[in-house]
Amino acid sequence: MAFTAVALESTGRIGALEKDVMLDITVRILVEHVSGTWAQKKAALRVVRDRRDVLETFDDFERFANQCLRQFPIN
Repeated sequence: MAFTAVALESTGRIGALEKDVMLDITVRILVEHVSGTWAQKKAALRVVRDRRDVLETFDDFERFANQCLRQFPIN
């Protein structure tokens, strides 16, 4: 979600506020639902970021966003 947020903002599809909300959600998911140290979590994010390009990231986001919200509730 973090990479998607940055990519969406850089292409003008969302504003800075929406990007910041998505980044906050990413952090919350990492803190509440992902095990490991903060360094391990950041390393995992880098792996996910580097394994696909921007268009693939957008496609994944569209396919999995609703599932992620169900799997990783943030409310």
